[in-house]
Amino acid sequence: MSEDHIEDSSGHGEGLDVLSEAVQTETAPLLSSPITLPRSTALPWRSLFIVQLLTAGQPLALDVIFPFVNQMILDVGIAKHPEEVGFYSGIIMAMYPATSFLAVMPASHLSDLAGRKTVVLLGLSGMAISTIWFGLSKTFSSMLISRALSGILGSVFACTRIIVAELTDKTNQARALQWHLLSYKFGQIIGLPLGGLLAHPEHHFPTVFDNEFWNNHPFALPCFVTGGYAIFSVILGYVYLPETAPRWRLRVHTVNAEPNTDVAASSISYNDFLTRPILSVMLASFNVGLLSDSLKVIFPLFCFTPIGLGGLGMSEAAIGFQMVIRSVLQLGTLPFYHQISTHFNSTTHVHRTFMWIWSLPIIILPCANLVARTTDNIWTLNACLFLFHSTWSLASFTYLTLNNMIVDVTPSAEALSTVNGLSMLTMALPQAVAPAFIAPLFAYSVETANGYIVWIIFLVLSLFSAIHSMTLKEPINNWRDSHD
Repeated sequence: MSEDHIEDSSGHGEGLDVLSEAVQTETAPLLSSPITLPRSTALPWRSLFIVQLLTAGQPLALDVIFPFVNQMILDVGIAKHPEEVGFYSGIIMAMYPATSFLAVMPASHLSDLAGRKTVVLLGLSGMAISTIWFGLSKTFSSMLISRALSGILGSVFACTRIIVAELTDKTNQARALQWHLLSYKFGQIIGLPLGGLLAHPEHHFPTVFDNEFWNNHPFALPCFVTGGYAIFSVILGYVYLPETAPRWRLRVHTVNAEPNTDVAASSISYNDFLTRPILSVMLASFNVGLLSDSLKVIFPLFCFTPIGLGGLGMSEAAIGFQMVIRSVLQLGTLPFYHQISTHFNSTTHVHRTFMWIWSLPIIILPCANLVARTTDNIWTLNACLFLFHSTWSLASFTYLTLNNMIVDVTPSAEALSTVNGLSMLTMALPQAVAPAFIAPLFAYSVETANGYIVWIIFLVLSLFSAIHSMTLKEPINNWRDSHD
């Protein structure tokens, strides 16, 4: 009797449990707490710090010669008159981005074969030597060859972004790439004043450098310092940076590696990359590169051009000060990217939003010319320029979003270097052609319509780029999952 009673009670209890479970299931969506984002994985700070040091070396070598290359051409006798300098300096300055553009894809493929660490360290070592060579050059051919070699070897910069992607996961990738871009901007900021302050050390620091060597090589010191920095970072990288390439990581950690461990990488063809998501991101990279590099070229020209011809009529010192303001604002705004991306929880959404900001600095510059024409109030003009730099800095967030999107659309770990190389190509192409395209366009615009035609063309390009960004889709696959 008691046993039957126990069985009945048990069955009755099971019925209540089922009913309770059903009620909980029915009400769960209404009562449950909001979905929380996965916790971010801690960053491998030591390895990332070494990558940042290596990353800063490339823009440092690119920009360090800009302040003194014109005077160097005159001093060594390549040009006899100041009006001839522009022709030679244009060729020399275009040599680095042009050869770097050609070498990006070979460097990316070589990193698959020899390892990321090997390619980056060897490339930057060679770039250091070629930069020092430039500082010692006395002929036009020597300057050209040294800059060409610096561009070819400096193309390994593309591999540093691959290393960052392979050191991180989906939760901390955005923060790591944010620091990667910050280190690149830091190299740009340091390069320009370094070249100007350290040139002619026998004049600036006579107690230390007033001797025969520095009198014969007055532009060697900034190149020595740049090369020395690159060598120092290479030494640290050799000691502390781990290898991240999947195939080489497997060889390091596996004693008896299978003979077919390389099949996956070798079986990938370019047809695998001709997909709509990847091609759309490549076009977005080209759009951002074209807008940014065009502004870099046109802004100094705009500032130098007389007010009556559509510019601001600034001195060289004033233009340099404006470039410093731009760099400081960019460094000041970039650290906020992580908070913004976390708020939106969508890299594509952030990219779409900030692509529309590109039209603002393009509109503000001709307005600054109107202010300069109609008033002598310097504070109003400075306010316009500060607004210009601020909106340009915010628009530059699209570099960070693209870095993340390029990593996210990669179909597999083995394809990462190729997709990254293609994206670097689309960003490097505007850098190589913008000076030859933008400067004549601005000159034509000044001659025909007080400089306004160029702004109309730029505004159309920015609106096209913003509209194209609306077609981008959020990637749903994670290549790290397939690799793991």
